[in-house]
Amino acid sequence: MNDAIVDFLCLSASDQIQFLKEGEFTRWPPPERIRFLKQLLQSETSSKTMASALKILRELKYRDRFFFRRFLYHQDSSVANAARKAMETSTVSHDSGEIRLADMVKRENPADRPAVVRNLLKDCDTMSESLLLSLLQIEDFRVREEVVANLSPDINLDEAVLADAVNGAVWYVRSSVVQILGRRHSGVLPDLARRLVGDANVDVRLSLAEALGLLQNEETRPLLETLSKDANQWVRRRALKALAEVKEGDG
Repeated sequence: MNDAIVDFLCLSASDQIQFLKEGEFTRWPPPERIRFLKQLLQSETSSKTMASALKILRELKYRDRFFFRRFLYHQDSSVANAARKAMETSTVSHDSGEIRLADMVKRENPADRPAVVRNLLKDCDTMSESLLLSLLQIEDFRVREEVVANLSPDINLDEAVLADAVNGAVWYVRSSVVQILGRRHSGVLPDLARRLVGDANVDVRLSLAEALGLLQNEETRPLLETLSKDANQWVRRRALKALAEVKEGDG
């Protein structure tokens, strides 16, 4: 981390935003501002500062949609919305079209959403990670249940991208991604589980215990043993059940 970033992070949140919008920073050459903002967004800072940084990157016509994508599922809506706008101004229209498709599902009558998602998945032989994650971000548990239950394991997905999207995502996106990776018997799940085994959300840890139980291999045993000592009784029970199934499989 360079000295400029270190000094910046010592400022209060309001002073950080003022620096980005009105301070000496505005006189830096665009390439230097872009490098600074990208490094800033990979540091620990406030959501308001992150949203401002994303907006400025968009105004500077930075067009790396893969960089912006990691912030689409941030738990703070201001950051997610700033990333969404940046994606929409990308020179590549594919991602923004997928975002509009997810928005179309969101605009449906809540009672009709499950059927719409079910039909979408039934006719879908390909799906990008960005569309999948956009669907999981919809604040409707029935939509997420349909996606988890009906997403074909034959659809080619970059599971590492899904695992990376968990960083900073709201709890129900974290939980759904874990469930999907478990159903796909994904090789990236154990590494993700090591990051989430101490997650603050009970539903995420419960999904983790269930997903690890589907793998039933030696690599998951230490993780399940940790979850079997969880503070929540339902997580403990599911982890103990999975451990018993792993031992039964060994026998």
